[in-house]
Amino acid sequence: NLIVVMGENKAELLNSYGLRAIGLPGNSFKRQWAKLFKKINTVYVALDPGRERQAEMIAGELKGHGVSSLACLLPCPIDEMITRYNGTIDELRLFLAQGKKV
Repeated sequence: NLIVVMGENKAELLNSYGLRAIGLPGNSFKRQWAKLFKKINTVYVALDPGRERQAEMIAGELKGHGVSSLACLLPCPIDEMITRYNGTIDELRLFLAQGKKV
């Protein structure tokens, strides 16, 4: 499994907690990148609040390349769920699993 987030810092934080994450450079996703995700079981697209449409578009691109993906609606930036609100990694995983299948 892999989590797509906004920015390298968020990805680094999640990776430091043992989660596999990548950060979108400049918060953009290029269509041709979708084929790079083919060998990943599930991709959780967890962008910041207000970016739900972008998350759904990315998840749709991934689905178009045969990748199981979910667009996750976050109540706050994903890094804050851990650092500010003391969420555990297990809680974060459960939350992401409730993402919207596109």
